[in-house]
Amino acid sequence: QHRPSSSLVMEIFTKGINAVLGGSGEANQPSGVDTIERLCNRIQSATLLNDRRDAVRALRSLSKKFRLEVGTQAMDLLVGVLEKDRSDVDTVELALDTICNVVSVDSSASPSNELGIQFTEIFIKKPQNVALVLTFVEDYDFHLRWPAVKLLNVLILNKCSQMQDIILGSPMGVSKLMDLLSDSRDVIRNEAVLVLSHLTRGNAMIQKIVAFENGFDHLLDIVCDEGLSEGGIVVEDCILLVQTLLKNNTSNQNFFREASHIQRIVSFFELGLPTKGNEAVQWESQKVLNILHMLKLVGILVSPGNPQQGITSAQKAIHACGLTQLLCTLMYSPGLPPELLTRAINTVAEVIRGSAANQELFSTYQVPGDQSKSAVLGLLSSIATEKQVLPLRCAALYCFQSFLYKNETGQAGIVSTLLPSSTETVPQSVTAGQLLCTGLFSPDPLCTWAASVSLAATLNPVQRDQLLRVQLALTADQAPRTLLQLCVDLLRQPNAHLQSRVGLLMLLSTWISGSAPCVAVFLSNQSDMSFLTGLAEHEPDTEPDRLVQGLSCFLLGLCLAHHPGSTELPYSQDALQQIIQQRIGVERYSGSLSFVMHSEVFIRAAKHPQFEAKSADDILFDYMFTVFFKEQFEIVNKAASNQLSVPSSQRSSSPSATANGVAAAAAAPVENHESIVTSYKDLIRNQDEKIVQLNADLESVKAQLRESLAAKKELETSASQTADEEAEVEPDNSAAVATESKLRVELDESLALNASLQDRLKQQRDAIQRLEREVDASRRAEESARENAEQLKLKLGADEQELTRESDDLKQKLCLAEKDKAELKRERDDLVQKLNNVSSQTDGLEARGGESRKLQAEYDELKTKSETIEKEIDDLLVLLTDNTEQNKKMKARLRELGQEVSDDEDDDEEEDEEDEN
Repeated sequence: QHRPSSSLVMEIFTKGINAVLGGSGEANQPSGVDTIERLCNRIQSATLLNDRRDAVRALRSLSKKFRLEVGTQAMDLLVGVLEKDRSDVDTVELALDTICNVVSVDSSASPSNELGIQFTEIFIKKPQNVALVLTFVEDYDFHLRWPAVKLLNVLILNKCSQMQDIILGSPMGVSKLMDLLSDSRDVIRNEAVLVLSHLTRGNAMIQKIVAFENGFDHLLDIVCDEGLSEGGIVVEDCILLVQTLLKNNTSNQNFFREASHIQRIVSFFELGLPTKGNEAVQWESQKVLNILHMLKLVGILVSPGNPQQGITSAQKAIHACGLTQLLCTLMYSPGLPPELLTRAINTVAEVIRGSAANQELFSTYQVPGDQSKSAVLGLLSSIATEKQVLPLRCAALYCFQSFLYKNETGQAGIVSTLLPSSTETVPQSVTAGQLLCTGLFSPDPLCTWAASVSLAATLNPVQRDQLLRVQLALTADQAPRTLLQLCVDLLRQPNAHLQSRVGLLMLLSTWISGSAPCVAVFLSNQSDMSFLTGLAEHEPDTEPDRLVQGLSCFLLGLCLAHHPGSTELPYSQDALQQIIQQRIGVERYSGSLSFVMHSEVFIRAAKHPQFEAKSADDILFDYMFTVFFKEQFEIVNKAASNQLSVPSSQRSSSPSATANGVAAAAAAPVENHESIVTSYKDLIRNQDEKIVQLNADLESVKAQLRESLAAKKELETSASQTADEEAEVEPDNSAAVATESKLRVELDESLALNASLQDRLKQQRDAIQRLEREVDASRRAEESARENAEQLKLKLGADEQELTRESDDLKQKLCLAEKDKAELKRERDDLVQKLNNVSSQTDGLEARGGESRKLQAEYDELKTKSETIEKEIDDLLVLLTDNTEQNKKMKARLRELGQEVSDDEDDDEEEDEEDEN
C-alpha cells in the first residue's frame, strides 16, 4: 500500500495548525526560493524522465524572475541533465533554454546583466560544457540546434575572448559553426551569421579558418538569395561579417581577391542603380545601409593601409570587372542620400588612388544628364560650394587628390586650364582652373584652404615651373599679376583667417620646394620676404599663431635649402642664414618646426589620407602635406644650422644614426637612464678629444704636403735644367745621364709620397666628418635620455600621488568596515539574546518551533555575514600594508632620482602603521 510522503504529511499538518490558529494560508505559501530548491531536489532524486522534464520546465518558467537562485542552485544540475538525458529532445531543449535565460543580458545597464556575465564565467570555466553545447549544434533536429545556437551566441557576447580560445581548442569547433550557414532553415542560418560575426572579431586565426572553410562563398550566396542590395537586415549582417573577415587581414584579402569574389560584388551595385536615364531610385533605409556597408567592404580591399601590392592587384581586378564604372555611376545617381554619397566618393577615391587605369577612366567619365561636365569638374564644384555639408566637401577634396596622386597626365591637364592659351578656342562654360581660382579667392576660409590643397596636389617638378606662368586679373581694371604674387597678397591680408593662412603657406611651401626658379621668383620681392621674416620672428601668444609662425619658418627654411645659389638675388644664402641664426635663433627656429609637427591637428591629419573632422575649424592640414613636411624637416633644420654641406647622398645617414641612438636609449631599462646620460657625456668627450687629435694630425699632414709640393717643384726645375744641359753636352756624357736618372727616381718618389699624403689627408677628413656626425647623434641621444629621465620622475611622482589616494581610500573603507563589524556584532548579540529567550519558552510547543528555527536561521546568516566582513577587513589590512610598502619604495626611488620627499609624509606613514598595529 502506498504511503504518503513526509512532506505531504507536514503540509497537511501545517494547514491544520493554521486552521486551528486562524492563520492565513496564503501567507504561508512556499516562496520562489523554496520552490526552486524543491525542483532542484526533484531533478536530483527523480528516477522517472517525465519527473525530471517537468522539474526542468518549471525551472525554465522561473529562470527569468529568479535568475540568481536558479543559477546558483540549478546550473550544475542542468549540465548534468544535458549529459544524462541527451537522448530526450524535449528535456535538452528545456535545459538549454533555462541556461540561456540565466546567462543572458539585455541592452540596459541593469544589475541583472552583471549576473549574466558572472554565470557565463561559471559555465565556461569548464570547457567541456561548451563542447557539450557544440555537440547539440551538430544535431540537425531544430529543437536541439536552435536553442544551442542561441546559447552559444549569448556566451560569445558575454565572454568573447574566452569563448574564442575554447572553440579554437575544441576539435572542429569552428567547422561545426560553419555548417550552420548551409542550414535550409533561415532562422538558424541567420543566427549563425550573428554567432560568427561576434566570434571572429579581433581573432585573425578564426577569421582565416572561416575564410578557408568557404565562408566568403556561403555569405555571398546568402546575400544573393536575400535579394542583394534590396534585401533585408540579413544582407547587412552578412556584409558586416565579410568586413570583419577582411579588415586588417592580408591573407584573407588575398584569398578574397584570388578567388574572384570581387567580380561577384558587381551584381550587387547593378541592382541598385537606375536603368532608364535619370529615373530616381527608391532609397529605402535598409537599402541605403546595405549599399553603404558594401562600399565600406570595397574600401577595405583598397585601403591605403594595406600592402601596396595588394592594393594594386585589387584596383586592377575592380577595373577589369567594370566595378569602377558602376561606382562612378552610383556617385552621380540622382537623389542619393548625403551619407551614402559621401561614402561613395571616398570609395571611388581609394579605388583610383595611384591606379593609372582607374584614373584615366575617371577623367573621361561624364556626369549623366550633363555631358559637358566631367567627373573632375563635379568634384571641384562640390568643393567650392559652401552650401554642401562638410563631410561631402572633404570627400570630394580627397577624391580630387586621389585622382592626381602619381598622375602626371592629370596634373598637367589641370594646370593647362590655368595657363594662357596661344590659340583662340571656344570657351567652355567652366574649367577646372576657373573653379580653383574661384575657391582660392573666395571669402569662405574653407574654400580658400581647399583650393590651396587642390593646387598643391597638381604640383610636380615640371608643373611647379609651369605654374609660374599663370597670370590673373581679379577685376577688369587691374593688370594681370602672377598667381604666386596673388597668393602672397592673400597671405598678407590683415584679417586673413587662420585656415586661409595655413592653406596658403602649405601651397607656397609645396610650390617652391625643389625648384630653383620658383625660389628665385619668390625671393625677388623684398617686401614679401620682409613680411615672411616678420611672421617667422614674431613672438606668438596663442597656439594658432604658433602654427602660422612654424609654417613661416618652414617656408623660409625651404628658400634657404633650395636656394639657386645666385648672388644677384636680394637675399643670398648667407643673408637667409643670418636671418634665421641671428634674428630668429636656431633653437627657437627648430622648436617652431617641432611644434607644428607635434601639434594635435598635424598628428590627426597624418593618420589617414581621408579627412576626418567634426567641424570646418578642425581642418588645418592634409595628409600629403604632413608627409612632405616630415621629409623636409631634417633638410630644413640642417640648412638653418649651416650643416647642408653634407652631400645629399649622406643626408639620411645622420638622422638614422641619431634615431638608432634614441631608440637604443628608449629601449634600455628605466633604471639605467642616468648611466646612459653619463656614458653619452663620456663618449662625446672622447670624440671631442679625437677630433682635436685628428685636427692636429691634419695640420701635420698639410705641412708635409706643402713641403712635398715644394720639393716636387724643385725637382721638376732641376730635371728641366738637367735636360737643357744634356742637350748641350755630348750624347756619351755618362755623368749627365746618371744625374738625370737620379733626379727622375727622386721625382717618382716625391710623386708617390704626394699621392700617399693626399690619400691620408682624405682619410683624415672623412674621419673628422664621421666623428662630427657621431658627436651630433650622441648629443641628441643624450638629450633624449635626459628627457626620458625627467618623464620618469614625473611618472613616479604621479604614481606616488595615486598610491597616496588609494591608501586614503583603503583607510576610509577600513573605518567603514570596522563600523559595520561593530554594528553587526551588536545585532548578533541581540539576536543571541532573543534566541535564548525564545528557546527558554518553547517547552516542546510545536507551533513555536518554526519561530525558533527562523531566528536560528537569521542568527546563522548574520554570523556568516560577520565572518565575511571580518575576512574583508583582514584583506583590506593586507592591501593597505602592501600599499604602504609600495609607497615607501616609490619615495626611495624618488630620492635616488634626486627628488625631495618631505618628512611630514614619512611621519604620516609611520603614524598610519602604528594605528594599524
